[in-house]
Amino acid sequence: MKGGYNLKDNVNFPSIEEINKVLPERLLYYRNLHNLTLRQVAEKLGRTPGIVSLWERGKNTPTYIDIVKICLIYEITFPELVMVEKEDKITPSQQELELIEKYRKADKEIKFTIQKILKYTQNEKKIKK
Repeated sequence: MKGGYNLKDNVNFPSIEEINKVLPERLLYYRNLHNLTLRQVAEKLGRTPGIVSLWERGKNTPTYIDIVKICLIYEITFPELVMVEKEDKITPSQQELELIEKYRKADKEIKFTIQKILKYTQNEKKIKK
């Protein structure tokens, strides 16, 4: 397990409402980060893919036991799953996560083209500065 939180660090713990807001996108983020399908995560949790999908879309909330299992599957702590860091940490949006998923499924030629476009765009921004 990574990290840890010391109560002396003046950590502002999120409210239930804040957790419910961030949890769906974090569940999807960590599933994609580990290259797991809905079915694979559901099997590990003893749930159906439909239930896991509901959690990721914010239509339902996992039980505390499910959250503990999720943290074990992704090898993260509960705070890593639900807390918003004090520093400016970028959390990918749903659209960005979908693009990552599409990129991972793309063939080598498409990935190469995307990389060239991104390099070109970055160079253009440097020139304009």
